[in-house]
Amino acid sequence: MKRLRNGRPSPALVVAVAALIAALAGTAVASDPQATTSAKKVTKKKVKKIARKQARKYFNANIRSASVANADNADNATNATNATNATNATNADNADTSDKALNVLSATIHGGCTVARATQPGTTATPASSIAPASSACNVDFSRDVSDCTYLAGIGETGPGEGSRGFATTAGTGGNPEAVFVRTTSINDTLAIRPFQLQVVC
Repeated sequence: MKRLRNGRPSPALVVAVAALIAALAGTAVASDPQATTSAKKVTKKKVKKIARKQARKYFNANIRSASVANADNADNATNATNATNATNATNADNADTSDKALNVLSATIHGGCTVARATQPGTTATPASSIAPASSACNVDFSRDVSDCTYLAGIGETGPGEGSRGFATTAGTGGNPEAVFVRTTSINDTLAIRPFQLQVVC
């Protein structure tokens, strides 16, 4: 004959026994309302105590080891995501700024069609007037296609101080999409060699 194994009662059995005891106690004191109320309070306390004990046991076995670590990992993951988003946003801003910089070109040209400074590497300027003086008109070559861009030029010294007044007009150049034609005149609208500032927006 097999021996019965000794084991602890299951939580379900304990709850069932407690409920049975409560029921019996309730029957025994049903005639006394005050006693019935006291019995109900005692039963509720016992059931809550058993529930808390079982919940603590389950927590210790299944959740405790993972709770804090997993929360930290979740926070780290959130922070990493935020950091990635911040980096992407910064990169997007930088790319946008870089694109804007590439789409705005400028050059400062000495009287006589020589480049003082320019934002686009490789920018050159050459005399282009068919009427004397030849340097009253310049072709400013930016070494990139500017044929679909907007041009703006004005008379202006390449260094400190104010020079002679005058006017500047702009146009595209036939046969060279990388250059802008700039004509300079005096305040009396006669051809004259003047330093100028040129800006190209694409």
